[in-house]
Amino acid sequence: MGAFLYDYKKNTTESEKEWRGDLDFEHSFSEKSKLEGGFQLRMDRTNEDYRYYDHDSVSGDWVEDLTQSNKYDFSHDIYALYGTYSTEIKKLGIKAGLRAEYTNRNLHQITGNDDYPFPSSGPGSMDRQRLYRAWPQPGPDAFIDSQGQSNLELG
Repeated sequence: MGAFLYDYKKNTTESEKEWRGDLDFEHSFSEKSKLEGGFQLRMDRTNEDYRYYDHDSVSGDWVEDLTQSNKYDFSHDIYALYGTYSTEIKKLGIKAGLRAEYTNRNLHQITGNDDYPFPSSGPGSMDRQRLYRAWPQPGPDAFIDSQGQSNLELG
């Protein structure tokens, strides 16, 4: 039975960091009526280093293949503001809210020194792809409850 020799190898290293934060606010106007709001923060960083090597059968050395090796940094940030108001009228509970979100993502390829951003732009931008994640990205929500009898949720 003959020996099998691999003619390539690869090595991948990765690191990830995450930061999360919330700041919440609540104010009661009465026993049945209140305003809630807050801010959420999410920041993610990923570093990836992918190395690909070919075996040089003459020298016996492993030679890095720069056409297949890649190193990059990826960042993804989300900033969100939200608010809800709830009240009760007789036996009818009502809750409505709004959320605005800003997202910024970027892939920085260190190997080729290139950036591949998915940036958020300001309100009013005509670039539909950028506007999709622009500030604000409203998300309305409403909820109606009739003292445990039935619910209606819109969102």
